Amino acid sequence: MLTKILPMHRILALLFSLVLLALLISCNQGSQVFTKEEQQWLKNSEGTLEVLFGYQAPPNAYHDEDGNYTGLLVDFLEEIEKIVGISFSYRNFDTWNELIEHSKTSNNFIVVGIAETADRSRYLSFTDPFIKVPYIIVSKRSSSIGNIDDLAGKTVTTVANYAINDYLQENYPKLYLSPVADNLEGLRGVSTGVFEAMILNQMYASHIIEEQGLTNLKIAGESGYLNRLSAATSINDQRLSTILEKAVDQIDPRTRRLLYQRWLGQTGDIMSSTL
Repeated sequence: MLTKILPMHRILALLFSLVLLALLISCNQGSQVFTKEEQQWLKNSEGTLEVLFGYQAPPNAYHDEDGNYTGLLVDFLEEIEKIVGISFSYRNFDTWNELIEHSKTSNNFIVVGIAETADRSRYLSFTDPFIKVPYIIVSKRSSSIGNIDDLAGKTVTTVANYAINDYLQENYPKLYLSPVADNLEGLRGVSTGVFEAMILNQMYASHIIEEQGLTNLKIAGESGYLNRLSAATSINDQRLSTILEKAVDQIDPRTRRLLYQRWLGQTGDIMSSTL
């Protein structure tokens, strides 16, 4: 049986039609998700909305060897931009602490990948979480630390202004913490003996330990805290908050799984404690 071969001009016409259809679907997505008022607001706001980024927290968000800002949360931002139909400009910060302080008094911005706390809810509005990762305890391999109760009287570090600090203050008020600027500084401090342990996001720990070759470190135990990461806006930007919530809801599960696989080698939204 012979297969009929289409002429080249018909093949090109078919390809053009498929591309046009994809563009029309993409263009119509925003009109199906957002009200006319929200669409107009987005159009009027293009060029004025910022995403607060710049800090180093691999594999979530960091500058690679070529100086490009990349990571899981950067990919999530790109999905949000596709859905809202506009691009955000970046406002970069050297540390997470600087970013949080800026968010307290500013507006017209979003933060991608932030945990809701009682304190932050005073000045930020949050979407539903789209990443959930346990916080763990990291110590030297030679250490006898095995759980959070073993940290009493020890020199322990966390990253300044991370949500884990609120959790620890509420549940372990007698635990003395010495915050650092970022995860790398803290893990290096544990490796060199400046700190006896660090409590941090498990995927940060696994990535940095492997990348930096900190072979004298181990995951010593669980902290009991699950880091639920959302997107957020200023509490004064209710229109933007509503739009952002709708956009996050439109990121389909298949896309989320592909992003997890790309950056974490995982298919679920909760990382295994066996990394």
